[in-house]
Amino acid sequence: MRAREAAGEYEVMVDISDADLDLIDDMIYTFNIETEMCWTDDGIRMWFKKPIFYKHVSEGICALGFKVKWEIVKCTENEIVEKEDIDNDGVRQELPEFLTCIKDAKEFYEETSDSDERFYDEETKEIDKRRNMLFTHKFKIRHLINFEKILKFINTNSPTFALHQKDLDLIIQDDKIKVEKIMNMKLLDY
Repeated sequence: MRAREAAGEYEVMVDISDADLDLIDDMIYTFNIETEMCWTDDGIRMWFKKPIFYKHVSEGICALGFKVKWEIVKCTENEIVEKEDIDNDGVRQELPEFLTCIKDAKEFYEETSDSDERFYDEETKEIDKRRNMLFTHKFKIRHLINFEKILKFINTNSPTFALHQKDLDLIIQDDKIKVEKIMNMKLLDY
């Protein structure tokens, strides 16, 4: 840690205070987050290595569908002393892609963050709406390496997205099927 301080390196502090604590705990377990973190009354703060060419926004929606605040901080000893109840003291993982800001994810956030469990007379319309929202979100995050794991996490942990596994598999596999068909067609052309 002292070498990073001497070099004047910067890191990204991720503040998640808009998500349920159980959801945060599931995220830490599912994605194996072992960076320095500090639980607060309404969420968690985590410190990650600042990626090269990192574009910074102060707050937004991450790929998992909840609000996150980001702050670039200089690695100093004073900052370390001020933090209480620290887990994984001094450990800095790379900033995971799923905790970066996803452009145009506000509609998805508004749909998934509605804590009221809505019941519709026509259950099939609700299922179609959920499927469409998740499908649309997939196109915003499919550039991420682990987008399939992210979609499964959202489906498992979001009260508004309780799709059956076969529906989720169709959403995830849609691109793979198209790519396989295109590759097979190209092979036939030769």
